[in-house]
Amino acid sequence: MKTKKIILIMLIILLNGIVFMFSGQKSESLSDTVVIEIIDKYSLVSKNEVSQNKKNEIVKNTRFLVRKGAHFTIYFLMGVLVYILVLCYDVKRPIILTL
Repeated sequence: MKTKKIILIMLIILLNGIVFMFSGQKSESLSDTVVIEIIDKYSLVSKNEVSQNKKNEIVKNTRFLVRKGAHFTIYFLMGVLVYILVLCYDVKRPIILTL
């Protein structure tokens, strides 16, 4: 049980470090790069070339969703890890403490 707690604490610290690292970057350019990579992979698989104008339009239209999806995912993962850690301490209302 002690090993599980240590691993969970290390994962939470690591995840917080990742959030801190990403907070110093321009997230728009990072999310744009991810969308462009997905479009390029789609082009290779489907063998349909996507024009640069179309790529720019797709990036512009999906930027918000990609950024919010990344925020939701990382904070959801952090919440799950904290919840599992709180369960290790046998607290009466772990959801309340986690929130």
